[in-house]
Amino acid sequence: MDESTHTASHIRSDIIALDQRYAIVEPGERCYMCQYPLLSRQFFVFPCQHAFHSDCLTAEVVAGGGVGQSRKIRELKEEIEHARGKRREAKVEEFDALVAAECVLCSEFAIKKIDEPFVSLADDLADWAL
Repeated sequence: MDESTHTASHIRSDIIALDQRYAIVEPGERCYMCQYPLLSRQFFVFPCQHAFHSDCLTAEVVAGGGVGQSRKIRELKEEIEHARGKRREAKVEEFDALVAAECVLCSEFAIKKIDEPFVSLADDLADWAL
């Protein structure tokens, strides 16, 4: 019982420390999805140092997530547009937690997509057209 209490206190302190974390983003850093400059619009940086524009990350999570998760993200986006004040802040936090729960390149999300090819047929045909 004492060990469980000790472990729980460590977990709580780790969660509190997460609020104090930061990442340094260099001016030329680019989004891992679209390759445009990261600082051009809102973005997320993960502990693994992968960084994505918010809209690029959202599109990837919606495309690769389950039907329920995709529907919830779309509903939250709509609610955020119409909400104001503290209600809007709460919806934005919920949206961010859902979209940025894990890095789409090196987390369980990426493992679930292991059967997808690295280069799509459209990309391959575009290369041959050049």
